[in-house]
Amino acid sequence: MIRKRDAGCCLAFLLFYFCFPQECLAINVVEKIEFKETEQAFLTIVCSEKVSDYTSFYLKDPSRFVVDVKDARLSERIGRRISLNHLDMISIRTGDHKEYARVVLDLKGATKPDLMVHQEENVICVAETPCNEAHNGILLLGDSNEIILEDREGPIPEEKGTHGESERKVKLEGDLEVKYSGDISEDDQLENLHDARSLFTSTIKYLLSPQNFIKAGIRVRYIEEWDNSRYSFTKVTLGEAYLNLVQGDFYASCGNQIVRWGSTDEISPIDVINPEDLTELFINRRAERKLPAPMVRLGWLNEIMNIEVIYLPVFLDSDVEYFDSDWSLFPHFPDRIAEVSPAAIGSVMKEIRLEEKKVGRKLENGEGGVRLTKSLSNLDIGFSFFYGWEDIPQPTPRTESGKSIMQILFGPQQAGQIFSKLTAPLTSNDLILDLEYNRFSLYGLDFATTWRDLAIRGELAYFKERHFLRTRDLSIVSEEVFQGVIGVDYNISDDWYVNCLYSYERIFSDEDLIGTERSNENLIGSVIWDIKKDQFTFGLYSFYSLTDKSFYLNPSFVWDMGDHLRWEIGANLIWSGCGAALFPYKDNDNIYVELNFCF
Repeated sequence: MIRKRDAGCCLAFLLFYFCFPQECLAINVVEKIEFKETEQAFLTIVCSEKVSDYTSFYLKDPSRFVVDVKDARLSERIGRRISLNHLDMISIRTGDHKEYARVVLDLKGATKPDLMVHQEENVICVAETPCNEAHNGILLLGDSNEIILEDREGPIPEEKGTHGESERKVKLEGDLEVKYSGDISEDDQLENLHDARSLFTSTIKYLLSPQNFIKAGIRVRYIEEWDNSRYSFTKVTLGEAYLNLVQGDFYASCGNQIVRWGSTDEISPIDVINPEDLTELFINRRAERKLPAPMVRLGWLNEIMNIEVIYLPVFLDSDVEYFDSDWSLFPHFPDRIAEVSPAAIGSVMKEIRLEEKKVGRKLENGEGGVRLTKSLSNLDIGFSFFYGWEDIPQPTPRTESGKSIMQILFGPQQAGQIFSKLTAPLTSNDLILDLEYNRFSLYGLDFATTWRDLAIRGELAYFKERHFLRTRDLSIVSEEVFQGVIGVDYNISDDWYVNCLYSYERIFSDEDLIGTERSNENLIGSVIWDIKKDQFTFGLYSFYSLTDKSFYLNPSFVWDMGDHLRWEIGANLIWSGCGAALFPYKDNDNIYVELNFCF
């Protein structure tokens, strides 16, 4: 006997079943995610039903390309991570969210390839060139990862829009960043309160084929600080400019390039190949600081092991300022000495002379290294060796007479002679800083894996020799150094992303060294809140030294206006005690606004 309540439930179910279309009850399932390199490197996402909607966008810190498939979930057969054998792409990661399935393409360093997304029925295709294969058919991905287009009646239509043959042959790309910052308060009478910076990069790319191309670029950096003193810096250099060739499993590139080794982000001891733009020191993220360098790069990508060999015939140092800028290595150093020293010493210090001992352009002065990487199930592991030059020289003080500063001030003398020596007249060229570059050898191990919803990455590096200044006589010493880093990425929810990193450094030395401790520990954290996809993003980046308790915080708000235009508003906040690494910059707290236009 059927009770009235049961009858009502049955009637409601029947009305729901027949009144609503069957496809509304179905759940779209992402059945396959595959990456295939043919003439063009592309990613395919195959769903069980027609895709109703999707979004795609870039993220940084670390660099990623994201595709969210709306109203879909991942098949249980799909792994959470797929390793890639690609020059610019590390892996594919996946995750289920409430309203969409997310597919993340991890990119190397600052790499931002020109990716395009096309959707046809139940297939989403991500490629560096238009995905004509996805039209009018379903991409069937077999065990061999070959792409087979299902036969359909009629020809495959051509891609519509602006992606014609001429655009595929020649691509012009550029990026203009303009930033103004103002100090929050005037804490120091020597600091500059206003800062204007701009960076313009442009490249033209000629495609011999989608993977074989010639690239040529230019890089223009302009900086100006003003208020208590005037400082400006202009530098025009060659940007990325190289020839890239791929033939089967082999690849080669020659020219001015940026190459990323290692797996972690802000602190990456293995990533030592390229010099950096340090005109703002730690304010910019590491990937944005990388400068192209001339090199030859050869590699072999295969299922057994990936091998890459690099040779740099010409050494390039990092862009760094020493005295004049608020972000110099020794900010306003001569003026600070003049404040506390007698007039004679002050006049000499203001005329400090820098003498750079350049690295000669000889074959034996080249840099080089080899890297082996291997994928083992859910683990990517890499081994690296690099023999090169430190990109920042050790500034060693001396006098023109040949005596060291320590000998002059603290050599054998009678009481009261120090003051007389300080006040004695010296020639304007008596004080010299020698800038000397030194060799180092690096042995590195790095890995990347996933565990549940976490992406875990780490690096271990052993430097056979790194160079420091010894406190007791200001001479250069070579020491062995070990550095380890481990980082975790996590998507808390649909719109929140967190990245945490811990680093430990140990200098094997019994000496007291200037500017560093024998053991150093640091924490780095990034939080990204995607307030509104493709439009509003809030980010919070932080650095904390467990060793000297100094702290740096960078909150920022990004408004992506579309049409290649983006605004960023943020602040740089620094807390540091006396003697800490960040102490010279403790008064540099500022608020900034940045305009970014790309084409």
